[in-house]
Amino acid sequence: MKLTDEEVPIIIEKALNRGNDLIQLHGNNLTFNGIKMLTDVLKTDTALQNVLLSNNPTIGDKGIDYLVDLFRNYNRTLRMLDLDKINLTDCGLVLLSDAIKANINLRNLHLGENNFTYDGIKILADALETNSTISDLDLSVTSECVRILAHALEYNTTLKILNLSRNENIKDDDIVYLAQVLFNDIRF
Repeated sequence: MKLTDEEVPIIIEKALNRGNDLIQLHGNNLTFNGIKMLTDVLKTDTALQNVLLSNNPTIGDKGIDYLVDLFRNYNRTLRMLDLDKINLTDCGLVLLSDAIKANINLRNLHLGENNFTYDGIKILADALETNSTISDLDLSVTSECVRILAHALEYNTTLKILNLSRNENIKDDDIVYLAQVLFNDIRF
């Protein structure tokens, strides 16, 4: 059974009453309305650290707007955000990148299998250059985006895991370039 927005308040209440630090809502039929309900509750919750929302393709950019507001202005405990396959575009990535610059706690960010272009990845890469908390990033990119990510890694001091495993069309020379950047960096 896939959960819909109507079940979100019940799930949140049960999870938070048990003191869970994880909300796992991946693979459902949640929309931006369900995300709004979730973020309204999480504005006052200080225990939740991990939110898994992957494979909810109707969350989209509008849902990201609520999440960004949450972890920019209210929730300072969020450590892991899984947004794989939620139908994000560059518009949502711009909002998220802006928040990444300001957030001091987010450690793991999963953005695989969304709909980003070179322009969106460039904005994310710029945010990663100054971010000092994200240590694990899962991302789907085109071959042309690998070099801008590699450039960002030259400045970023905290990223330790960059998962590009779901990127079948990355060219060999881009992988070589990324490897050269990483080889010169003792973090990897």
